[in-house]
Amino acid sequence: MKPNILFIMTDQQRYDAMSGHGGMAQTPHLDRVAAQGIDFRQFYSHCPVCVPSRCCLFTGRYPHAHRVRENHARLERHEVHLFKALKQAGYTLGYVEKNHLLTDDEFVHFDYVDLKNHRSYEGAREALGRFTRERAQRLRSVGSWASAVFHDYDPRLTEPYLSRQSAIEFLERAPLDRPFCLTVSFSDPHAPHLALAKYRELYPLDRIPLPHSPEGVLDHKAPRFKIKQRAQGALDATEEDVRRYLAVYYAMISWVDENVGAILAALEEKGLRENTIVVFTADHGDFNFDYNMCKKDLVLLDCLLHVPLILSWPGRIAPRIVDQTMVEQVDVLPTLLELCDVEIPFGCQGRSLLGL
Repeated sequence: MKPNILFIMTDQQRYDAMSGHGGMAQTPHLDRVAAQGIDFRQFYSHCPVCVPSRCCLFTGRYPHAHRVRENHARLERHEVHLFKALKQAGYTLGYVEKNHLLTDDEFVHFDYVDLKNHRSYEGAREALGRFTRERAQRLRSVGSWASAVFHDYDPRLTEPYLSRQSAIEFLERAPLDRPFCLTVSFSDPHAPHLALAKYRELYPLDRIPLPHSPEGVLDHKAPRFKIKQRAQGALDATEEDVRRYLAVYYAMISWVDENVGAILAALEEKGLRENTIVVFTADHGDFNFDYNMCKKDLVLLDCLLHVPLILSWPGRIAPRIVDQTMVEQVDVLPTLLELCDVEIPFGCQGRSLLGL
């Protein structure tokens, strides 16, 4: 039988936001996946914002080809993407949490869908929902950094936990007589930046180093940089604000990592790990106050475009670090389809990475 695919991605996680990549964010479960597979350390997104980046990733085509260049659009229905190719090859499809890719009507072709945890929105989440909206309003009214805070709400009410539960539910229901592709698209560590209080001690503010941006670092950049910097209110952030932004960002990633560990444990308990390709990546990065800016923007910088890519299939792909070859988002689709012995669609502009 063809291999299963467990495709895990985060939103706005830069390359160095993993302990295995030398960063402060503690990610033991993702580090373990990297140690078991290929860690592509020169992997780059084609766009520093969500939708066009995801369109490149799942079609193997560049933005000028699929024509999605900003976040207000979705992939046009005539485009061939990973899920269409796998569905035609007999795969069971599951998609959990953040979309930012397909039009709503395309999800009728999936066997299991839980977008933004709509299955799990019950009365118990109302208070956390209000708190989240309040922090998002603070982000818009004060500055893009201003939502960052640790909170004491029940971890079981957060989106990463609910996504984990949905993913495990899919694995429990998945038929054993045909392969599956499950995509778990975590919204974290995207703004509003809200982290569980249990991580506060892991990331004390007095141990968070401040990013160093030389004076006048934007003086010779395009005007857009300073316009966006002002719009973010980034220069209004104090040193404590910057440290809190980073601490909460790292904590959000650690919470995602913990839930990824639970999904992988469920995969192993079902006896599915040996025939499952696990992919981990992110759509783009975060300034994290490099260049005295936060969040992201439509500008081309390493901190926004350099993201993780890990591909693991124990027993079938030997562990390796690939750090001398640049690879691109468009290369992921042809790589997965070749591994699954599925025809690569006409118009794909990426190249399979199996040669590496």
